[in-house]
Amino acid sequence: MTLVDAGPRLDPAHAWLAQRSASPVVRISIDGQPLLAVVDVQAEEHARRQEARIGAVTSKGLLCGLWLLPTGAPVSSDQLPASKIDRFQQSRGVVEESLGGWTRRYSPAGVVRALAVVQRSAKPALRVAAGLPPIFERWVFADDGLKRPSADLLAQAAMSGVGLTRTSLGPTKSIIEASPAVIGSPGVYRWWIGEVAYAAWLAQTPSTQLSS
Repeated sequence: MTLVDAGPRLDPAHAWLAQRSASPVVRISIDGQPLLAVVDVQAEEHARRQEARIGAVTSKGLLCGLWLLPTGAPVSSDQLPASKIDRFQQSRGVVEESLGGWTRRYSPAGVVRALAVVQRSAKPALRVAAGLPPIFERWVFADDGLKRPSADLLAQAAMSGVGLTRTSLGPTKSIIEASPAVIGSPGVYRWWIGEVAYAAWLAQTPSTQLSS
């Protein structure tokens, strides 16, 4: 079960992604690069965090430590780096200590399904989007006044699996479809970007604001 955002759509790219996915679309920044992210908010984990007054978990160091813990099975302290144990001891609601060791309670509160780069020129936007990992759908929204991108640009987009859309000259329209996301084991990066998007969703949804 996921939670669907009912907030305002502020631009054509935002509106197009939201309509296509029926999921919240939020603005995030990764290494200084602004992006739009389509995020599925996981209702059960969100409710657990609301009750426990826990916000987004965006510490990469903590997430790397949590990645060492399997779901539902304790790991003894002597099998974990001391630095990770220190982080666990300073954290709340994401891990539980018992006689058997450390058990992960953390589950991602947000799962990113797609990322989009919105720029005036399609060519530099495509370079950014192609550099994103293919574990999400990747999209470019360009408004450079051109009726249709060049054949070379279309070929580059198709080869890299990046979807290309036009936001000028009428309604937003897909020119090339994004390749499906490569689904695999949810690594730390996937957790982290999901938490970044979840934090953005919390920030734009005042009724769900939580204290960390």
